[in-house]
Amino acid sequence: MTTNDKILLDLNFNFWASKNIVYGSAPLSPSVRAMQTIQHKQNILMDFQPVSFLDIVNEISSSIEIVKLDFDKATIKSFTYIFDLIHLWGGKTGRGPYVFKNNNGYTTREKFETIYGKIYRETIKNALNQDREFVDTNFTSIPRVGISFATKHLRFWCNYPVHDLRINLLLFGTSKMQSYEHYISKMKNFAKKNDISVLEVEKALFAFSNNYFPNGKLRIKNRFLFNEDIDIAKTLSRKFD
Repeated sequence: MTTNDKILLDLNFNFWASKNIVYGSAPLSPSVRAMQTIQHKQNILMDFQPVSFLDIVNEISSSIEIVKLDFDKATIKSFTYIFDLIHLWGGKTGRGPYVFKNNNGYTTREKFETIYGKIYRETIKNALNQDREFVDTNFTSIPRVGISFATKHLRFWCNYPVHDLRINLLLFGTSKMQSYEHYISKMKNFAKKNDISVLEVEKALFAFSNNYFPNGKLRIKNRFLFNEDIDIAKTLSRKFD
């Protein structure tokens, strides 16, 4: 058990899981609005007008459930729609597939329905069959979809936790992304101790970090909304100051 593990053991996971805004009814963040603007400029998701994170989460979940009813017969357009929704939910850091051209002169999204959507569909199919090695290899073959956003997709399709920079920093004390297996292993330990799911641990750690720390740093913000577990936040801040 690392020092960070010991520091985080007493975190009020249930409290923080309930304060995670990105799965709830909070209004869309500036980052999500920026992503929406990028998509709208390309006539993407024009008929979907969410006002909260929950609107997006519900649309993703219902769309995935429809596809799962007959996965093999689902159209590439169905997978493309879900891909777009998840990138909208993730915010402007997921803009890569929409704005950066690859070696073929096109963005990933421009070729999604003809090339990359098929890779996406097969990757998700194997993820649902718990073939992680296939998943890790094939998500990285979709240009501009890194590990963080790949796991956002897996989160909604397969209930895997998001491999997030904020959480990685809390768990390991470094902004260098650790292996996904090691990351999940640590989260499972917290889940077992608190009798909650790994997804609830993910929600709690993200909300705790978002409340006290700027992204990529363990230095307490000048202003924060909640005072719960402030001693833990201070201890982490002093440790890595």
